[in-house]
Amino acid sequence: MSLNIYENEGVFELHGKVSSYNAEQVKKYFEIMLKMKSRVIINLSPLNKIDVAGVYAFYELLLHATAEGKYLTFKGANNPSLQVAFLNSGCNLFEFNYFQLSA
Repeated sequence: MSLNIYENEGVFELHGKVSSYNAEQVKKYFEIMLKMKSRVIINLSPLNKIDVAGVYAFYELLLHATAEGKYLTFKGANNPSLQVAFLNSGCNLFEFNYFQLSA
């Protein structure tokens, strides 16, 4: 399954799968967006799957945004398709409130 990124009213929606196959490209894409914008919101709700490499890519992206003084946040952390990968990665991004749980 491929990955598609759409911008909808200023929120980037990820549809498909983030894996070791495309995680680095996803990270680079959003690094470019962070150069162009001071605030980036990524909605993970539409994702079908993410693996540990995808989680690490988002973690590195958060570190990059912080270092650059940019605002990066995620929505859709309650997507059950993602929770196993976050647990298996050992990255607890939730405790830092980087993710906003969607209703």
